[in-house]
Amino acid sequence: MAIDESKRQDLYLMATEKFGRKEADTLMTLLPTSVWEDVATKTDLELHSALLKIQFNEVHNDLRTEISGVRTELKGDIADLRAENASLRTELKGDIADVRLEIAELRTEMHQMFRKNYMVMISAIFTINSLFFAATKFWG
Repeated sequence: MAIDESKRQDLYLMATEKFGRKEADTLMTLLPTSVWEDVATKTDLELHSALLKIQFNEVHNDLRTEISGVRTELKGDIADLRAENASLRTELKGDIADVRLEIAELRTEMHQMFRKNYMVMISAIFTINSLFFAATKFWG
């Protein structure tokens, strides 16, 4: 037989008349407010605990698998980045070697141009001096 709230209220009023208000309050706090079928037993709690452990283990295993997958993916990404860095480093070294070669070629070309200009200047000075010397002899 289920006990509803009106029956609980009737019991409280009767307990108040028989034992007094304080004792009736104590009695009502000791009685459950719901039906006994709703109260969990130790077996219910153990079953629930076992189910929670199973669910926890499933979540734990799923999480481990997920973390392992992420770890593997990160290792692959890191390996790709290292390979790309090595490729860029090699490419940069090649570019630097090309720039150094161009600088060496420019240096050689400039040296040759300075030598030609030097020879032209000496020739020009010699020619001007010769003309000046000839002009002084001729006119004077």
